[in-house]
Amino acid sequence: MKTTTLIVDDHLLFRAGVKSVLAKQPDIKVVAEASNHREAVEAFIRYQPMVVVLDLRMPGQGGFDVLRDIHAIQPNAKVLVLSSFANEEEIYRAMNLGTRGYLLKDAGSEELLGAIRAVASGKLYFPENIRAIVANRDAKTTLTSRELEVLTLLVKGLTNREIAAILGTSQNTIRNQTISIFAKLEVTDRTEAVAIALQRGIVILTP
Repeated sequence: MKTTTLIVDDHLLFRAGVKSVLAKQPDIKVVAEASNHREAVEAFIRYQPMVVVLDLRMPGQGGFDVLRDIHAIQPNAKVLVLSSFANEEEIYRAMNLGTRGYLLKDAGSEELLGAIRAVASGKLYFPENIRAIVANRDAKTTLTSRELEVLTLLVKGLTNREIAAILGTSQNTIRNQTISIFAKLEVTDRTEAVAIALQRGIVILTP
């Protein structure tokens, strides 16, 4: 039986390259491609692929939304993240959302094929370099969902007053949450917090 595969990436040339590699394999069949969240979910429902090869960073609703919604449809869905980024937070979030593997786009064709076959057979595929990045992640204090909302708005340049209005709370509450964010990120001001959020991939800005 061939491993049916869905490729989700907003870069046409990259999708074409991956498809070309997979098309040469007698045991793998690309059944669909998608460039955004809507196409990805629709293709997943229609084709029920055995493996989804997914890029996390796409305009609009990104790869994390795809990952979450695919698993809402099929909890046992087998997703292999293929990303250009090895940010600790992104890897950790993808793992928490159920990805079965995480591979960087600069990996060779043989490693990509090995990862797809491993995920298709029910195994996990997290190379040593990826495992090393998140080895100590669980021991660290993480942001709450509300703190992540606040941090995202900080990154967008909003003031405490503006954030409070958007989230329907007081400026004092936002100030306290900002202090907590600074402590958890081990920074002293907004500028550092924004830099760390973007560097680690805690907040991802899309076009």
